[in-house]
Amino acid sequence: MRDLDGFDRMILSALQQDGRVTYQALSDQTTLSRTSTRTRLRLLLDQGAATVVASPHPALFGQAVQAWLLVTAHGDPAEAAKILIAHRSTSGCQRTTGADHDLVVRIRARDDADLAAEVDQLRRHRAVHRLEVFRAVNVITDAAEPAPLPVPGLSAGRLDAVDWQLLVLLQDDPRASFSTLSQGVGLSQAATRARVLGLLEAGVVRIAAVIHPARAGLPLTLGFAVTTTAAAEDVAAELARQPGVTAVATGWGPCDIIGAAAATSTRHLAAVLGEMRRVEGIDRLTTWTVLDVLDPVTPIDVRRHRPPRTLTTLDDQPWAPVSR
Repeated sequence: MRDLDGFDRMILSALQQDGRVTYQALSDQTTLSRTSTRTRLRLLLDQGAATVVASPHPALFGQAVQAWLLVTAHGDPAEAAKILIAHRSTSGCQRTTGADHDLVVRIRARDDADLAAEVDQLRRHRAVHRLEVFRAVNVITDAAEPAPLPVPGLSAGRLDAVDWQLLVLLQDDPRASFSTLSQGVGLSQAATRARVLGLLEAGVVRIAAVIHPARAGLPLTLGFAVTTTAAAEDVAAELARQPGVTAVATGWGPCDIIGAAAATSTRHLAAVLGEMRRVEGIDRLTTWTVLDVLDPVTPIDVRRHRPPRTLTTLDDQPWAPVSR
C-alpha cells in the first residue's frame, strides 16, 4: 500500500466533512486537476484508507439518544466486552488503556429514561466494576453517528416511500450521481436533487468518510475527554477543525466533550495533542489509547429496519414514477 501524502490527507479531510463532495470542489481545495483528484480518491477508497457511508439518523428508528460509556471491567476486560457487545443497545466497543477505564462502549436509546434503564441493566453485570456515562447532546463530527436532528420531532412517519428508497440507494452507493438516483426512484434529476439535499440539510442522513486509521497510515488512535472553561460547543467546534481529530461530541457526564484522534507515530501523536491543548477554553484534557476496535460503530441498515409499509418499492417490484 502506498504512503499517503499531504494531498491525500486533504482529500480524506474533505470527505470526512462531506462524503458527496464533488471532484471539482476537491480539485479547487487541493489545486490538483480533476483527473488527478479523481484518481487519488479512487485509490484511497480501493486501498481501504476510508469508506464513504450514508448514516441515517438513529432517531428515525426510535433511537434518539446516544451515549458513550467509560467502563472499568471486573476481571478480564475481554469478557466484559463480550457481554456488553451482545447487549441490544450497544452500537460499538473499543478496548483502551492509559485511563481509568478499560472499555469505551457506544450505545443508542429511545430517550433519556430508556438510556437510564439500559445503563442500570449494564451496571448489574458482574463483569462491570464501574461505568460512567457521557450523554451526547451534539455530535460535531462522527461519520457513523449523525448529529441531532435540526428538524424537531422528525420521525419515520414523516418520510414517504421515495425518501426511504433514496436512503436505501444512498447506503448502497453514497456517492451515486443524481442521475443514477433519479433512475432508481422515477423522479427527474432536479426533483431527486432537491429530495437528497433536503434529507441532508434536515439531518435525516449524513454522508461522510469513515477513516480506517491503520490503512490510512494512522496506526495510533486515541480517545479524549475535555472539561472546559468556555462554551463547550465553541471549544468542540475548534477541536473538530484540528488535524488528526476524527470525532467530537458535546454532552454531559464526567466531561463536557468526548472525541477521538489518529496519528502516524508517537511523535505525530504528541504534535496532535499539542495542537489540541492550544485550543482556548480547555480546562482539562484526558486521553487514552485505543488498543483494539472490538465492535466498530456502523450505520443502521435502512433496508432491514425501515417501516414495513415502505417496503413495496424496488426491492420486490418495479417503481411507479412519482409526478413531483
